[in-house]
Amino acid sequence: RKIKYTRDYGVTFFEIDQPNLLQAKLAIYQENHIDPNAVFIGIDFVKENLLTALIEYQVSRTVPTIVLWEGSSFYLEKSDVLLILNDIKSYFMHPIITLDYMHASMQEATHELDEAAQQSSLHQTLKTFKDSHSPFKTFFSPREMVTICQDMGLEITEQHTAAELAT
Repeated sequence: RKIKYTRDYGVTFFEIDQPNLLQAKLAIYQENHIDPNAVFIGIDFVKENLLTALIEYQVSRTVPTIVLWEGSSFYLEKSDVLLILNDIKSYFMHPIITLDYMHASMQEATHELDEAAQQSSLHQTLKTFKDSHSPFKTFFSPREMVTICQDMGLEITEQHTAAELAT
């Protein structure tokens, strides 16, 4: 599907992730004879400078840009999430950012719970991630996310829960 957008509209796709994860994704693409149609930028965007990487890979600052940031904000410290969000906002002149985050109510499930709550699928999911050395670290309430974005000069046009998106 991405190839159509490149062919018909000149869209360039960039994928930013840790180098080892990008190599694993590339291997899957190659194994299945799929053109990834993306420039892979292999950095750890917490330990390395995202802005430097964007400049190095000549990611345009001026064209309208959609940043799809999914599946990682909850593994990062809140300060890192805010830094990355601010970097994206400061780099691109016309960004549209889609971001998923873990709802603050999930954080309550990480505390000591009674036996029934410990057996819940939510608690089991959180425990599984923690046991596999991938604990969820950062949680936001929707109101907090609105405030953060407003403070950065970003406008939130839509917010949806995972259940709403699934529907």
